Amino acid sequence: MRKPVVAVFDRGYPSLEFIDFLETEGIHYLIRLSSNDYMAERKRMQSADEKVILKHSSARLQKIRKKHPERYEQMQKKGSTLVRISKSTLPSGNELALMTDLPDTITAEELADLYYQRWEIEKKYNTLKNKMKFESVTGKATVYVHQDFWAQVLVYNMVQDIRNSADEEAAAAGAGKQE
Repeated sequence: MRKPVVAVFDRGYPSLEFIDFLETEGIHYLIRLSSNDYMAERKRMQSADEKVILKHSSARLQKIRKKHPERYEQMQKKGSTLVRISKSTLPSGNELALMTDLPDTITAEELADLYYQRWEIEKKYNTLKNKMKFESVTGKATVYVHQDFWAQVLVYNMVQDIRNSADEEAAAAGAGKQE
């Protein structure tokens, strides 16, 4: 038996096709919506957290029709997808809109907290991509790409290990001063 999975996504992933794929595979999802995603449905919402029907209109299914005709047929027959949309206000004043298939027993606050847990991953990606230039490689041959990748992973892990050790030593020293 497969363990339940919840995949958390940033903006850019809420296509009907992708949602249908996740649901077909039994993968629960939490997706942040961009400001213009499913605006008509969001404007019709009576509360900040409710079930919403996403109609499978021909315009929404157009791209699927060309790339995946069999999924297009299935989704056309299905006609709509039921999702939960939870809206809240960020400290900046902007709206945070999350789409999910998770049950109502999980509060809107818990959904937002779950979404924010992924920011630690984003911070690590930022370090790898922008500080360590993870995407820069010294050559085009496969062997050079692999060599650079694993060398960068090794350096990153060494830096994290040193950082964790330093944090532990600082915490121990701080605890010793309090006594």
